Amino acid sequence: MLQTAVAPNQWRDRPIKAGVLEVVMRPTRKSTLVLLVAAVVLFLLSASGQANTYWASGPSWIGFIGWFGFLISALLLIVSGLFAAVSWMRHRDRLSTR
Repeated sequence: MLQTAVAPNQWRDRPIKAGVLEVVMRPTRKSTLVLLVAAVVLFLLSASGQANTYWASGPSWIGFIGWFGFLISALLLIVSGLFAAVSWMRHRDRLSTR
């Protein structure tokens, strides 16, 4: 009796890798968390130079950078959340590949 060993299909057993553009366009939990931490830090910096705050004697230009940075990061968080919600709604019937 002759027995042959069958090698596993190397291409079928490999995990599927996403393309570069797909990875760039997909917000991850890590990037969302980093954006959230940045928003909190920028919001705290926005108190610099404002009257009746702990940092009233600080430079006001740091407060402006903090405030506008906070607004931009808040906008990016909203866009990231909308993208994640729409992506979840479009792909909820598919099985996860992760």
